[in-house]
Amino acid sequence: MKILRWLPIALIAAFLPLLAHAANVSVSLTVTPTSTNASVAPTVSWTSTGAATCTASDGWSGAKASNGSETLPAVTKTTKFTLTCVSGTGPVTLGWTPPATNSDGTPITGITGYQVMMGTDPANLARGPLLPTTPTQNVVIQAPPGKQYFTLRTEQTVGSVNLESVDTTAASKTVVADQATASQTLTFAVVPNPPTGFTVQ
Repeated sequence: MKILRWLPIALIAAFLPLLAHAANVSVSLTVTPTSTNASVAPTVSWTSTGAATCTASDGWSGAKASNGSETLPAVTKTTKFTLTCVSGTGPVTLGWTPPATNSDGTPITGITGYQVMMGTDPANLARGPLLPTTPTQNVVIQAPPGKQYFTLRTEQTVGSVNLESVDTTAASKTVVADQATASQTLTFAVVPNPPTGFTVQ
């Protein structure tokens, strides 16, 4: 049975620019009413997807559920309401060069994918996603926040036999969870002041 041999492989873990990956968390927020000229108790409603935690700020505060509606104490001035939701994972980019040969030097055929190994202990990594072969060999995965270690294995099928290479050298990345923020402002209308010096005779 052939054992795969790696050619020099670069495993790079890096953040993607915000537009280069599909964010895994979103949030929307509405305030009712949106404008007033008198003291009012506003109702804030919100929804989110992919959120592990949500936190209110500005005109309200505290931890919030991922979806909900809340009527707040009356406000008497223009007030902004903000909700920030954070996902349980963050983006990591893995890049590598596919191997061209087996351990005996023969050309490699039948690559079926690449197995990501990941975890907080480089000596005890768990199986992550199985990545398909792609022309770019530059793939985004999601990983838990914090310092994570990654390796990659080649998966190969020869006849009816599935083979797997040894791990690449481990590379680490401090993963930052995705987050999304939504805000809306309750505006108090500006009205004229009453006259002064008013008298009745």
